[in-house]
Amino acid sequence: MSNQINSTNSSKLHPMERMTAAAREYMAALEEHVSAKGLKPVWYSLSDDADFNFGFVCRLEPA
Repeated sequence: MSNQINSTNSSKLHPMERMTAAAREYMAALEEHVSAKGLKPVWYSLSDDADFNFGFVCRLEPA
């Protein structure tokens, strides 16, 4: 989780960069957690036809 945002550098990032960093941190933490249980996440992006990203979900599969 090296992409962790702390209070000293978060003010230098734009909101979209902060959201991207937080999403990456979440995805890495979830992957680490489920891999300990013998699973792996399969990620899906939720977007519309204009490529507006609404977020993401994952499905867990056996590793």
